Amino acid sequence: MAKTFNEIEKMIDLKSIDFYEYLFSIIPASLKIILLNIAKMTDIYLFSGLIRDYFLEKRGHRDIDIVLEKQIDIQDLFLDFPIERNSYGGYKILCEDMPIDIWCAKDTWAYKFQGVFDFYIGVNIFQTAYFNFSAIIYSLNEKKFYYSKNFLRFLRDKTIDIVFPVNKNYDLCIINTMYYSAKYKLKVGKKLANEITKYYRNEPHDFEGVQKKHFGEIKYDQHAIEEFIKNKKFLTPAST
Repeated sequence: MAKTFNEIEKMIDLKSIDFYEYLFSIIPASLKIILLNIAKMTDIYLFSGLIRDYFLEKRGHRDIDIVLEKQIDIQDLFLDFPIERNSYGGYKILCEDMPIDIWCAKDTWAYKFQGVFDFYIGVNIFQTAYFNFSAIIYSLNEKKFYYSKNFLRFLRDKTIDIVFPVNKNYDLCIINTMYYSAKYKLKVGKKLANEITKYYRNEPHDFEGVQKKHFGEIKYDQHAIEEFIKNKKFLTPAST
């Protein structure tokens, strides 16, 4: 893996076309047709786990997160598939065997509840990511990645940290820190460690509820969560 920011940027940019081809090799043919039709109406941005796993060379990610720049009738485009509302105005769709979460940009939490952007909303969504491994998006229309130095640091240091400290579900942030640090053998940055420790000590929690909703099962009991928070071995120096 490249070590300097310039080397990592070049590596990311060189993979833009490869990612496009990879995406269309793993999605159902019906979804490919729908996305190409949507791309004629508005800009499409992919974000979150699919991109993270691609750059960590962990293939086999099975769900897709999408933001659309303009308001369009999503339900009309996915008439043949199970569709329901997800959090804050988006849609959860099962396209053949592939789960999709899709939002119009002005329906995202960052826009509706934080008022983060007034223009070019979709392309700036990565700046509202809680974790640095999500500080990147892919423009399907342009076949191009947009990202910040936070994502470059993540690839360089293999350390999870905070980008945008405001989140609608801090319990899930704690659980995801545990899950992804273990699954991908990633370090946890000092800023993130301090934030989740502070939140854990000062706020009420529903760890069972968020795990059942997110994973469909309870992966960590209360004892495991307490041990994770107390175990200072998971702390690493703050990113620079």
